[in-house]
This record gives sequence, C-alpha cells and structure tokens, in this order.
Amino acid sequence: MTQKPKILVFAHEPYLNGASHSLLSILVGLQAHYEFKVIVPDYGLMTAELEKKTIAFEVINLPRCAYFNWVSIVDHLKKTIHYYKTKRSFEKQLEVVVHQFQPDLVYTNTSVMEFGYAIAKKYRLPHIWHVREYSDKFFNIEYLPSKKNIVNKMKNSAGCIFTTHILKEHWYGTAKVNAEVVYNGVLHKTEEVTSIQKQTANFTIAVVGNVIAPKNQVLALEIFNVCYKKNNKLRLQFYGAYGNAYYRQLLDYINRHSLNDVVQFLGYVPNTQIYHEIDLLLSCSENEAFGRTIIEAMSKKIPVLSKNIGGPSEILKEIRDYTLFNTLEEAVVKIHKLANDNIYYADASRKGYELASSNFTEAQYVSKIDSIFKAVLHDQN
Repeated sequence: MTQKPKILVFAHEPYLNGASHSLLSILVGLQAHYEFKVIVPDYGLMTAELEKKTIAFEVINLPRCAYFNWVSIVDHLKKTIHYYKTKRSFEKQLEVVVHQFQPDLVYTNTSVMEFGYAIAKKYRLPHIWHVREYSDKFFNIEYLPSKKNIVNKMKNSAGCIFTTHILKEHWYGTAKVNAEVVYNGVLHKTEEVTSIQKQTANFTIAVVGNVIAPKNQVLALEIFNVCYKKNNKLRLQFYGAYGNAYYRQLLDYINRHSLNDVVQFLGYVPNTQIYHEIDLLLSCSENEAFGRTIIEAMSKKIPVLSKNIGGPSEILKEIRDYTLFNTLEEAVVKIHKLANDNIYYADASRKGYELASSNFTEAQYVSKIDSIFKAVLHDQN
C-alpha cells in the first residue's frame, strides 16, 4: 500500500467561523488521500470537530504576524521586534512536530500566520498559502513587519489560493503570479431542499457573523427600521458573538427607535439550526472576502440580500437583481418585495439554490484543492 502524502496544516482560530468550516471541508474531503496534522492555537469547537473526524492536531498558541489598529510607527516597531524575539521559541516547538510528523507539504489557512512559510523554507518543503481575508482593508489589520513582506512570502510559496478574483487583485494587483482562485464549497451533493416557502409566522431577517464594526450591523438596523415602519410583521435576528462597544452602539439605536421587541441578539448558534429559523439572510459587510454564510443560506433555499461590494459582488453577480443592493433605499424595496410577493420570493429562492448547486458544492471545492496539492507535490518529485 502506497503511503499517503503528509500535509502539515496551520489554522489560526479554535472557533468554527467561515475559514475553519472551509478548512474542515478540505480535511474531511481529502482524508482518504492525505494524512493531515493541524496546528491549532487553542482547544475549542475546531478541535472538537477534528477529534470527531479523527484528524490529528496539536495545540500551539502561535503568535500572529499581524495586529489590530495602527497607533504609530514606534508602536509598530515595538510589536515587530517583540514578534521576532518570540518567534524563534515557537519555531523550535514546530521543529519537533516536523521531525515527528515528516510532512511532504505545508498548508496555511490564513494570511495572518506565517509560521508555515518559515518552517517550510527551513526544511525545503513546498508551502501553499490559502488567503481568505482582506485583513488590512476589512479588519484594520497591520502586518509584521509589513504587508509587502507577507505578499513577497506568498509569491515565493509553491502556491497561493484566493477565495475570489477580487481578493486576489486586492493582494496582488494585476501582477501575473503563481496563484489560483477557488470558490469555497458549501453545498453537499446529497443535499436536496424541495420546499420554497417562508419559514416563520412573521418574516424573519437574519444577520450572521460576530457583532463587529466591519460587519456593518448598524446598516442592517437602519434598513430594518425603515422596513418595519412599512410592515410590522418583520423581525430581525443577529447570530454571532456580541458584547463589545459596537454592540452597545447597536443597542442604543434599538432603544432610540423602539425596536426592542422585534430585534434579538442570539449569540453563537450552529449554522444547521439558523437556516430553519429565518426567511432572509442580510449581509451588510463593508468588505467581505467571500461570504460563506450567503452560500449556506442559498443552499437551503433561503433568499439572500447583500451589499454590492467585495466577494458577494463577484459570487452573486449572475443573480444580482435579486441579491445585491447599493443603497439603503434599494435594500428596502427588495426586502418589501421578498416579504410581500410570494412569486418573487420563490424566484429568488430558486435562483439562489441553482447558483449554489452549480458553482459552490463541496465536491467541486475539494476536487480543485486536491488538484493543487497534487500539482505542487508532483513538482517536488
């Protein structure tokens, strides 16, 4: 029996956010063809899933090569010096893992972690970087020592994968480099949703994702407030972690506009449950790199409405008339039609499902990643 190629994987979060769900699809989908070992920063939902799927992992709380919110050049230099001072001790831990595991390939699931590149370079192993976020543009992240330095490392890797063409252009500009665009896969081949109908007694709009300013939940509230004045059967539910200063800003808006009885913050809820509780997914993010929850909703025949920017503007362009908005007024008109016109709702639901099932299946996604792994490993032989 031929030994399976070994892949050392770097994950940057212990949670099950979009990047982690997409990584799990790869690990589970290719488990029969490769032996994986995943470096995870802490125990949590991610490690629980890895245990359930019998995928090996090791917990090492690696520092990120990035931080939030630029203050000054002096502060940036201090953070850079501290990062490189501590980096060596973590590399020694990783060297033990490499000696024990003997990987054939190193794969990094995020732009904010560069240990995979460093360890691959040291042991002359091929490295693939999978970039899933704008980071500097979306989360106001600064890179150590600089974004330019990280881009050069991406270009010097054996391969680089981006989730959309728009994201690739954000990082690389128009330069022709060794990079692939692979859309995340969400829909399972065995899934078949037959019904197209509103699921709640009222009309429930959902915003999915942690309550943070880049997700722009305040715009969702502003849209909902206008819509609710026209239709008091509407409800708005936020799914995702909350409790910060931005959340308190949203609460203030809710109180001032007397929306307490019709807006809820539900915290983390498994995605499998969310899509049984809602009639519409609303995304107002300023710069979403892909929009996994959008595809998840469409795969359940839940209509979606997204701000026409970033990844959603690319992945939804075929059905833009139903799914994208540029202004608050445009969003209000489309929500009104979805809530009141059953034929329009059914059309939006059907077109979204057809798009998801044609372009965003797990099988397509995993197959493309497999092809990249094979090509990189073949080039090393």
